[in-house]
Amino acid sequence: MIETTQPPSRLLKIGMTVTKWALGLVVSAWIMIAMVWGALHFLIVPRIAELRPMAEQYASKALGVQVRLGAIAATSNGFIPSFEITDVTLTDAQKR
Repeated sequence: MIETTQPPSRLLKIGMTVTKWALGLVVSAWIMIAMVWGALHFLIVPRIAELRPMAEQYASKALGVQVRLGAIAATSNGFIPSFEITDVTLTDAQKR
C-alpha cells in the first residue's frame, strides 16, 4: 500500500510562521524582564545610598523646590524590593 501525503497548505505555513515569531517575542520579553529584575536586585538595591544625590536632583527638578533626603535604605526580601526614605526636607527659595 502506498501512502501519499500532501504538502502543508499555505494557510498552515503562514500560521506556523506567525506562531514561531510570537513565541520568539514572548521568550524575548521574558528574558528582558528577567534582566531588568536582576539589574534592579543586584545592581541598584545594594547601591541605593550612592544614588541619593541623583535622586535629590531629580526630585528637586520635578517639584520645583530644593529636596534633601536624609537616608535611603532598600531591602530585597521578595520579588519587588522596598525602599525607605527618611528625613525628607523640602525648602523653597526663602529657605522655608
